[in-house]
Amino acid sequence: MKNTFNLKQYTKKAFYEGAQGYIKPQTRAWQNCYKCKSDKGKRPQEAWNECMEEYQEAGSSDWSLKYSSSERS
Repeated sequence: MKNTFNLKQYTKKAFYEGAQGYIKPQTRAWQNCYKCKSDKGKRPQEAWNECMEEYQEAGSSDWSLKYSSSERS
């Protein structure tokens, strides 16, 4: 059976060069984090603070991977 190129595996992640490659995923992850916290019934300030705490605790690890996928925790 011949293997075909599967474009679906590349559609979830956008690739950007330079600073844009860092800012876009971080912004998207921050929005997803805030939305997840808000959906769980947190007030806006509580949601913001929890996202900020998670981001700061992550340090040098890639925090954006946790909230970048369509399946959010």
